[in-house]
Amino acid sequence: ARQRRVLDAVQCASQFLRERVETCLESTPTSVIPFGLDLAHYEFHEPPGVPRPAVLYVGQLAPNKGVHIAIAALDQLKRSRGVGVTLTLVGPVTDQTYGRDLHRQVERLGLDTDIRCVGPVARRDLATFWHAHGALVFTSIWEEPFGIVPLEAMAAGLPVVGTARGGSREILRSEVTALTYDYQSPADCARQLHRLV
Repeated sequence: ARQRRVLDAVQCASQFLRERVETCLESTPTSVIPFGLDLAHYEFHEPPGVPRPAVLYVGQLAPNKGVHIAIAALDQLKRSRGVGVTLTLVGPVTDQTYGRDLHRQVERLGLDTDIRCVGPVARRDLATFWHAHGALVFTSIWEEPFGIVPLEAMAAGLPVVGTARGGSREILRSEVTALTYDYQSPADCARQLHRLV
């Protein structure tokens, strides 16, 4: 017979995650200890008065991360509003089919010169990217357990335009710590980016 393992306690990174854990481990004590950052590793730069129209995405290039929404939003900004914004994608392609789909989307929309894919970058080397861009776009369409990338961007002085899904809604509060948008809507993402620019 299989032995059941008993946990003394479970620590979670967000209240969202805690609620999910509690549905599975009803009698186990849980607590929330959010991720933190050692600010000594982040050089804060006061955001410029007029943000640079350069947007940064940091994370995996996978379907649940919603990068296709950001690409569609850039297209809408360019075509509907006449606003030229560039997008730099930093992170590994973890789903090759999705990576090819993103490449085709960029080509189809004629955004080849507006979007740059850098690939993976070590966390210690991200400072160059934080300081060269005017905003971070956090495009997750799945319910993130927490979301450390927006915190890193904020620590470097970068405003965040993002989805408040799952645990990330605990740090991305609309009109307080970020400009949030409907995770399924390129038009809403474009609207918030346009407000920032």
